[in-house]
Amino acid sequence: AAVALDNARLLRQSEQLADDMVVLYSASRAMTSSLERAQVLQQIAQAMAIALESSSAVIFDYLPETEEMQVLAAYQVGTIRDSGEVLPDVNDVIAAESYPAWQQALEEMRAVVIRSADTEISVRDRDYLNMRNMHTMILAPLIAQSELIGAVAIIEGRNDRVFTDNELFKAETLASQASVALRQSMLYSEVLELEHLKSEMIRMASHDLRNPLNNITGY
Repeated sequence: AAVALDNARLLRQSEQLADDMVVLYSASRAMTSSLERAQVLQQIAQAMAIALESSSAVIFDYLPETEEMQVLAAYQVGTIRDSGEVLPDVNDVIAAESYPAWQQALEEMRAVVIRSADTEISVRDRDYLNMRNMHTMILAPLIAQSELIGAVAIIEGRNDRVFTDNELFKAETLASQASVALRQSMLYSEVLELEHLKSEMIRMASHDLRNPLNNITGY
């Protein structure tokens, strides 16, 4: 009986691992399906909310000069009806140093779980969650080439959810993939800008050369 129970447990673990791999693969494909920055941001927020079966997700940019977080994208799962969280608007700025849990996640560069029902969190962190009707949040930093470029908040607004260690690991894995997708979109935007600059310089050079050449040809 003990052997049978142990085999059943291992089978459940294997099935759960396989399901997690499918979720991570699907989310990764969704994040990297485009290079347009606006679309990439929305796809990251959507993929992470769905993968963690949460009610919403918010993507933040990190401003190192002021140590502030600026909202880049927010997504709420459309099929969820009983979630009452109030998501921040795009371009809203949050002072990370005012919220200890946020500051911890950014300084230690690791995901942290913030629950409004947790008696050990700071008053500021709890007030932020309560003000926006959020029960639980995973705040995971976005790190590209050892540089902090932002953070993602995976939010549960329906109930006091306790995220498991496996879900926390999944959030960190997805955040790592999201960082790569964001970095690629930034490089793509820079290439487009350089391409535009090159075309503009060629246009100006050809225009500046055309008049003297026309005069020479006329003479």
